[in-house]
Amino acid sequence: SRQKAAYIRQAGFTPIQQEQMVLSYIDKHGAIKRAEVMDLCHLDRNQAYRLLTRMKEAGQIKQIGEQKGAVYERA
Repeated sequence: SRQKAAYIRQAGFTPIQQEQMVLSYIDKHGAIKRAEVMDLCHLDRNQAYRLLTRMKEAGQIKQIGEQKGAVYERA
């Protein structure tokens, strides 16, 4: 869809690249927070939330803790 293409252009990285960046960060640092995903992938809060949710549903990562204190590790 056109909207999806615009989202990808605006974000600067494809969803697959974003997932790889998040997993690489976790491998290096042990875990990642949503704010770090926002910085890493140049995403806003909602985009970062959607990326992390998609990765959780795919079984790539797991969430430890809740809300502001949440961190994400490899599943």
